[in-house]
Amino acid sequence: MEITWRQIIVFGGIPIWLASLFLQAWLSRKKSPRPGIALPGIIFLASIVLAVLDGDVISGAEWLEALLPWNIPTLVYMLIFLLCHKGRKERARDILQEREKLDIQNLE
Repeated sequence: MEITWRQIIVFGGIPIWLASLFLQAWLSRKKSPRPGIALPGIIFLASIVLAVLDGDVISGAEWLEALLPWNIPTLVYMLIFLLCHKGRKERARDILQEREKLDIQNLE
């Protein structure tokens, strides 16, 4: 039985990509923002390296054309980071408001 590229992508690439999305969401929920930025940063640096290794990139417009397809995953990971981090900030603000209400009630 011969293994095709389609089988490699379906049984290898897609599960790894889905696992990386869950990893990004988990890292983005951490208290510090640094873990959530690590995966998009690594992918961004890899896209620059791949564009440089391509060798055909000369002008600014060609750089943009070379970097854009490689940075779609970076944009997806950054969107996950921003959504998770925003939710964390909102929950922290809500907890602080509840604490202030309890403090005011205790003073009365």
